[in-house]
Amino acid sequence: PTNEALALFPHIEKLFEQLDEVQRLADNLRHGQAADRLTVLTVFALSREVLPRAVAGFGRRHPQVQVHVQALHTPQVVSALLLQEADVGFV
Repeated sequence: PTNEALALFPHIEKLFEQLDEVQRLADNLRHGQAADRLTVLTVFALSREVLPRAVAGFGRRHPQVQVHVQALHTPQVVSALLLQEADVGFV
């Protein structure tokens, strides 16, 4: 690649990432989440003890709701929440 192409590449890469996020958000808005499913994102530090106890308590009170928990890094949790890919996040 030319020097000009190398200079443009990081900016174009960011645009493609943003386009991907817009497409993911549009898909999430179009399909929505089922009322009987709760998607919870958390950081790894909370995923071992704190969150499992909370989910167990929630499950006893709301047995009809399927809870899906995923441990991620903080920026990923925030991004997923902004894109409405999860219902709640703990960091």
